[in-house]
Amino acid sequence: MISVLFITFREALEASLVVGIILAYLVRTGAFREKKSVWLGVLGGAVFSFVFAYFFQKYIGEFEGVYEELYEGITMIVASLMVTWLLYWMLKNRKTFRADMENKIGGHLSNNSRFGIFFLSFVAVMREGVEAAMFLQGAIIEFGVQRLDLVYGTIFGIAGAVLVSWLLFKGILKFSLKYFFNVSAVLLIIFAADLFVNGILELMEAGGF
Repeated sequence: MISVLFITFREALEASLVVGIILAYLVRTGAFREKKSVWLGVLGGAVFSFVFAYFFQKYIGEFEGVYEELYEGITMIVASLMVTWLLYWMLKNRKTFRADMENKIGGHLSNNSRFGIFFLSFVAVMREGVEAAMFLQGAIIEFGVQRLDLVYGTIFGIAGAVLVSWLLFKGILKFSLKYFFNVSAVLLIIFAADLFVNGILELMEAGGF
């Protein structure tokens, strides 16, 4: 369950921080009425993520034999590439991310675009949710995560991330997000490398090597 908890906590924390940035900017600029669009975006992104994860899980059991090995190999390789791309994107954009986000919010407010505000929060939650679903599927294949561990790890991971982000924005909790994301990035790199190697092995087995 630890791998599930770690993945869901990290992804949900990123989404929560982005949503927190949007809400904080709206409060700072007095655009209180737009908060409804943010929460609708959060709800839409969460629903999309869970539907994606459900169907992604649903059709796993339909593969057998060589097709199962192909599916598992491709899934692990895709998940490892997604982890790598995510880390590269974060390192490239982390210094300007908040400013870029606030510029986008300001632009949408200037144009009275509630859909734009909705879409920002929707994409933030949906992106992290889909990434989490892919990472978790890789963990399920790699570590044999059981269904109950998946459910409880996901619930506790999301709840913990929301709580931590709320405490951070309220100023109640203080700790280095930079340190946390750096440490978790190292762990994700190891996870990605392990997934990639095992994905290649699965494809080799499927090919009869």
